[in-house]
Amino acid sequence: MKNKKVLLKILLSLVLIIFILVKRVNVSDVILALSQARPVWIVLALMLHPLGLLISSFRWRILLKAQSISVPIVSLFQSYLVCNFFNQFLPTQIGGDLVRAYDTRMKAHSGIKSFAIVFVERVSGMSMLFLFALSLSMVRLFQGVPETVRPIYITGGIIGLLGLFAIGLVYWHWPMRIMTYLLGLVKLSQVSQKLHLFHQILRSYNEEDRRGAFFLAFLMAFLLQLNVILFYYFLGLAFHFDRIFQFFDYMVIVPQVQVILLIPFFINGIGLREASWIGFFRFFGIPSATAFAFSVVDYCLYLVFGVIGGIIYAFRK
Repeated sequence: MKNKKVLLKILLSLVLIIFILVKRVNVSDVILALSQARPVWIVLALMLHPLGLLISSFRWRILLKAQSISVPIVSLFQSYLVCNFFNQFLPTQIGGDLVRAYDTRMKAHSGIKSFAIVFVERVSGMSMLFLFALSLSMVRLFQGVPETVRPIYITGGIIGLLGLFAIGLVYWHWPMRIMTYLLGLVKLSQVSQKLHLFHQILRSYNEEDRRGAFFLAFLMAFLLQLNVILFYYFLGLAFHFDRIFQFFDYMVIVPQVQVILLIPFFINGIGLREASWIGFFRFFGIPSATAFAFSVVDYCLYLVFGVIGGIIYAFRK
């Protein structure tokens, strides 16, 4: 059954890619866009990826240490690379988080605890993206944007607001109490207990002795997401997008693409990533072939570190 689901996701990715290549872009135009890209900006974008992994590793270490779990930063960095490797074969771009939780389960003495810490870390990053989308959408709409691109900023504001609200629900008491109560009614008390423990760990970061670590983790998340935005900005410079929109516009577009890539019906977002960039860039008058080329380079740069992670996974004990 699991193999069928994986094959279905691979099929969906392939079908979407083929549809884009046949109906939306001309392959020769994609090759032309790639040939006209400025390599220096692609190299600079590539260099930002390990910096992002390093920031993420330090953020993860801060959250682990707040729970009295000590793991060397090198081990966490390697785990992130291995996570990138597994993301190549898992649905969404965050499927590899399960691998990271598995890597720290022994040190945490609990799979639930290690997963909860990874979840808090992931949520801190998503919170910043939602905050970027909400605040920059409001600023740009207030400044005034062309009617043709207004839907991008309206949608960005809505997604940012709903995303922050959804994250707030996770940390509030009453939604979790309702869920544990309902699970108890259907005789899933063991699942209910694990969910309760998971929620306790999440809320433990609100305790006085852990608030500093929680705040520092969010500060690291802010730096990380700026790094992500800068990555796409450099990639845009490679394709001459600086003539079309500014750095701050990426703060509205990138969070929306990241949310779309959470849809779990495609392997590592393949197909969905390309369709998303084509769809958003179309509002700015960017040809589909150029948007597709942008997406291909985005994926290839990510794949480089997935391969490195695969090598580490093959040789580690």
